[in-house]
Amino acid sequence: MSVNNTINHNQKFYIKLIYINAFITGAVVMAMEMTGSRFLTPFFGSSVYTWASIISMVLLSLSAGYFIGGYLAEKKPYSFFLGYFLYIAAVLILFIPLYYVQLFNYLYEIIPDTKAGGFVGALITLFLPLLMLGMYSPYSVKLGSVDSIRVGKISGNLYAISTIGSIVGTLGVTFILIPLIGLKTITISLSAISALSGLSLVFFHPKENNELNRNKKSKKNQAWVLLILYLALLMLVSFWGEIFHSSLKNKTSSTILEEVESEYNHILIKQKGEYVTMGFYHYGANHLESSINILNEYELPLSYAQIMPVGLIYSNKAKNLLMIGMGGGAVTKYIQSYLKNIDITGVELDEKVIDLAKKYFGLVEKDNYKVIIEDGRIFMHRSKDTFDIIMLDAYKGGYIPFHLCTQEFYQMIENHMNKNGCAVFNLHRGSKLFNRTILTLETVFDNVDLYGSKTKGNAIAVAYNGPSKPISELNKTADSLQNQYNFFYNLKDLSGIRFNIVVDQKQKALTDDFAPVNFLNAIQEHNEKTGD
Repeated sequence: MSVNNTINHNQKFYIKLIYINAFITGAVVMAMEMTGSRFLTPFFGSSVYTWASIISMVLLSLSAGYFIGGYLAEKKPYSFFLGYFLYIAAVLILFIPLYYVQLFNYLYEIIPDTKAGGFVGALITLFLPLLMLGMYSPYSVKLGSVDSIRVGKISGNLYAISTIGSIVGTLGVTFILIPLIGLKTITISLSAISALSGLSLVFFHPKENNELNRNKKSKKNQAWVLLILYLALLMLVSFWGEIFHSSLKNKTSSTILEEVESEYNHILIKQKGEYVTMGFYHYGANHLESSINILNEYELPLSYAQIMPVGLIYSNKAKNLLMIGMGGGAVTKYIQSYLKNIDITGVELDEKVIDLAKKYFGLVEKDNYKVIIEDGRIFMHRSKDTFDIIMLDAYKGGYIPFHLCTQEFYQMIENHMNKNGCAVFNLHRGSKLFNRTILTLETVFDNVDLYGSKTKGNAIAVAYNGPSKPISELNKTADSLQNQYNFFYNLKDLSGIRFNIVVDQKQKALTDDFAPVNFLNAIQEHNEKTGD
């Protein structure tokens, strides 16, 4: 019987090993793509530009890996040679958690354009390890083709198994690992899996000729040495990581109470004196989302939060309120501490945010204060309820998701407003997105009033339908409510910081079809015109 028609037991095991590692490398590649997005998002945002950088970098690295792997497979068709590359990829992945924060902070400083910065960041962190993992596909076809007649079937099976692995890697990291364990732990785990995959090819390489047979034992010894070296590197990385993390904590005058990585955010809970803050780490900085004074439950340390209750003077007999974007729940808690009987519904996308709000910010659900974990727009689409006041504070590290600032979404808000209701929006100043948002609001609502500083900081927009409310009427309502409830932040004072801006009506409103939110948010507005 010829060699081509005979596959011994060792060869069968070897073929199975090739298929198993095809699944593993496919899973690791896509898992690293999803993990890479978590590396880049805090520094360069989670916009379509960041994802374009990640996807293009993955495709570029895999293309290079396919080309180089195919070439080397013809020159050195040995499994241990491929195993070395997988091992090197594992080591490169292992070190990513040590340097990516410093690297991305540096890139964020020297490359003002976050789109370019995100691409360079993806290039440095992902290109080489994914290139080496990409070498596996053509190499595995060469190694697995013990029968040249069936090479088509073998290559098809290998690519199918690798693709199934990619699906498992994508779903496993996104739906299981990210919600359960931290980003660094995920990365180290992927590195360890890749290392074991590569070492298995070194340890179990087949006896193909006398030379390889003589070197069989030496290759096993090499595998053991490489394993010991990897374990040493693993301990070193863990040790350095702890030192670096501790040094970051020591550099701040605030005490980090808790640090959580959720599906959507890198959340930091800090305390400085009597103030506890919740921040989201984005664009290389910690953006404050909520803040409370643990010694004064009525204080709202963030200026925009102090102004948002101005919506009460537009719906002075409000019976219910919807807040989209809960954060720590400071604003809604403040309002309900005075209006005891108002029903409040809070909608928050990130469940971990609510968990932390309950733990550190005193958020308590009760009969007239309920929290729903859901995307704000999905909630609006599903809900049949209407509200007297709808508030929107859905910023995520300095930007708002585009689907929450379009004409269609504002129309959904309008449809959920009671007849004499109003909608209150927290808006960031300083970019062209601010004016475009006001323009879009004006295409949906009859009136849009602005509160806050004329030149800096956040602005609060109050949108409503019907005849415009005279300032004198609003002041009278504010005075009446203030006398009745004695708000910590005087409503009469808040009603006095109203301002107007002149919006270019020639600009296009933001729609689901056209909403370059990230682009507009990146363009600084130097010539904003303010009215009286």
